[in-house]
Amino acid sequence: MKKSFLLVVCSVLLINCANKKKTTQNSEPTPEAEVSLAPGQIQAHLKILMIKDNDSHKMVSSEVIEILSYGSATDPVPSGSEISFAVNNELYNKSLNLIKQNNTLVAILSNNESNMMMGDKTKTTLWKLITIKN
Repeated sequence: MKKSFLLVVCSVLLINCANKKKTTQNSEPTPEAEVSLAPGQIQAHLKILMIKDNDSHKMVSSEVIEILSYGSATDPVPSGSEISFAVNNELYNKSLNLIKQNNTLVAILSNNESNMMMGDKTKTTLWKLITIKN
């Protein structure tokens, strides 16, 4: 009788402990993985100033409200500066409600530094829209 009572008590304790472990694991919020950007990319909060139409893409002029993160080897971009970036027509058409004049958005941009003319000593940064985060 004592042995069976002891077995019942132990069983109840084990089941109780197992239930507590399950509830604590489920109640803890899972941390979100931080987005790692590729070299030459930025994640930025931007205000759209102007949109120009080219044949195969749109050129968007924007003001940098804030840089949220940088990829490695990416030159700093100051808040308040103006940057332009290319958006291919397919991505532009999918994002018509977000890419509007005076609208703000969070986007990942990739840069491509190149010399504009042969022998030119200054580099120009050409940005391209990778994705919109909002």
